[in-house]
Amino acid sequence: MNALAAAWNAFWFAPAVPWPLGVCRAGFFGSFYVLFLARIDLRWYALFPPEFYQPRSFFDWLSLPMPNWEVLAWLVTAFELSVILASLGLLTRLATFVAFVLGLYLLGLQFNYGYLHWAHAIVPIVMGILALSPCGDALSLDALLRRVIRGKAADTGGQYRWPIRLVWLVFVTVFLAAGLAKLRQAGLEWVLSDTLRNYFLENQYVFHSEGASGWRHLLADWLIARPGLCRVLAGMVLAVELSAPAALFSHHARRWLIPLLFLFQVGNALLLYQDFFFAYLGLYLFWMPWGREERLVIRQGIIHDDSVDYTSGGTSVSSREIRGGGSSCTVSQTRCKLTLKYPCTRRFRMPTIPLQGISECVSLPSGLIREAASPTISTAFRMASCAMRFRSNASKVRSAANFLASRAASSMSSK
Repeated sequence: MNALAAAWNAFWFAPAVPWPLGVCRAGFFGSFYVLFLARIDLRWYALFPPEFYQPRSFFDWLSLPMPNWEVLAWLVTAFELSVILASLGLLTRLATFVAFVLGLYLLGLQFNYGYLHWAHAIVPIVMGILALSPCGDALSLDALLRRVIRGKAADTGGQYRWPIRLVWLVFVTVFLAAGLAKLRQAGLEWVLSDTLRNYFLENQYVFHSEGASGWRHLLADWLIARPGLCRVLAGMVLAVELSAPAALFSHHARRWLIPLLFLFQVGNALLLYQDFFFAYLGLYLFWMPWGREERLVIRQGIIHDDSVDYTSGGTSVSSREIRGGGSSCTVSQTRCKLTLKYPCTRRFRMPTIPLQGISECVSLPSGLIREAASPTISTAFRMASCAMRFRSNASKVRSAANFLASRAASSMSSK
């Protein structure tokens, strides 16, 4: 039970640097504005006859009326301004909250006219997640002003990890729900029949004005002429959608599933003319392997969390007694709180008592230091010489690790 709780806390709240969340915030809001809001005028809902308005969900619960053109124009302008400010990171907390509220209303209007679709629902949900998170603590104008005025930058912490993980959960849930809906409504006939082929054929006529001689129509014609290939593609789409939750737990599954989902949505945008892909594009930033860059920074000693007491051992502490001649020395080590308790984290163990021969720290007599095999030196040289999974990773950390080890060794010799 403790292992399950530790895994749960590590997944959601393991300390992380703030800049990946800042990149996701800027990329999500920026791409949503450039690729969606700048291309689609949301004010056209006001042109619908009022008889067509059939409020659903919270529109019905709260008795929200359909605004006229002037009111809707003001709301759309405020929404666009809040999205721009959220992307720049200016008044981030207020901007993300306003974007969430107005996005929930404006993007939800389309569902009150008899048209129901899951496509745009995820966008205001992600905006709400970012509104509750400290996504403006890095790569934002707010962070720049805070550093200039107060001279303080954001520290690492678990508050920068859970928003990204929650977006992951919502993202895979959308695709899983789409796959389950296909099975519930049609079963395997959705794959074995000509459903996908008929979608391609239908859009040849619905979007005929896009240019019947365009390359997208030519590609659709080529697929329509091959029903077997259309069934194979339908099977792949269903399999990827149903497998999407595996991306939450497996790095290897994530490496394949997320690019396949991206290609699936590209195909929807190009061949089925579903423009909601452009609203989704920024969400793929949340799946970038920021963790690998964080580990590189940790290895090179750049990250230092002031909330962690590295000298007293905030987590598990291990001690061993080393005897030399007639005296003995106890060397203690603790795992850094920035890492998890897995075997691979041994390379991240940090020295605590004593910090062997490092400047500004109390050192032992030189003979006992050498016999104690300094944790600083052994850890640093192990980082440089241990078998790395990828050659590129080894080349990135080897020079920094050797430098740390050599500096520690020279400090010991001078003592």
